[in-house]
Amino acid sequence: MHINWGDVPTWLAVVVATFGGFVALRQLRQQQKVIEAEIDRNRERDALLDGQLREMQDRELSRQREQADAVDVTWGDSEDLPGKSIVVVINDSRRPIRIVTAWIYPEKSSAERIQAEYGEEMHPAVGQYGTDAYLLPAQPEFSHPVVFALRARGRAGFQFPITKAKCPYGEARVHFTDDAGYNWELTSGLSLSMIEPHRHAPEQPDPKSAT
Repeated sequence: MHINWGDVPTWLAVVVATFGGFVALRQLRQQQKVIEAEIDRNRERDALLDGQLREMQDRELSRQREQADAVDVTWGDSEDLPGKSIVVVINDSRRPIRIVTAWIYPEKSSAERIQAEYGEEMHPAVGQYGTDAYLLPAQPEFSHPVVFALRARGRAGFQFPITKAKCPYGEARVHFTDDAGYNWELTSGLSLSMIEPHRHAPEQPDPKSAT
């Protein structure tokens, strides 16, 4: 059997090239696995960070809403004043709320609203009603339908020239600023939402102009 030694270097080169190709392919696959593993780790890390961020946001929102959640509102027709209704804002939080205002929207979906005739902090009734009862002042002297400070555990009343019975599809909306400076809207349907400062109540009038 005759061997053509002249082809041996060529075959050796082919074998070496083939082996090198397998090695390179194996290294490429290993690198690909490393990259895929790194991508998976990054995805898990991003998911963890997103979860932590959402948790922080939820905690921050809960912290922001803590005082506002303790504010309540009721709307009902006055028994003593025919044709009138009263919106009562109840501050059951431990800190005061400020710039408290109220409106009546005869239709929830309409921009039309009715302004209060007056608003004032309500004082505890004396005698037969007990210490937990509250009444509107008999002769209120209030020049603007805004209660500028409502103390903790206090109540404020807003009188309107319309009855709730005449607004079967309406609602009362109250705006106030909490002790941290956040502005809120609370409806008689107990829907609470944060609002922008420019949507808030009118600013407090100059005391000199009221004298």
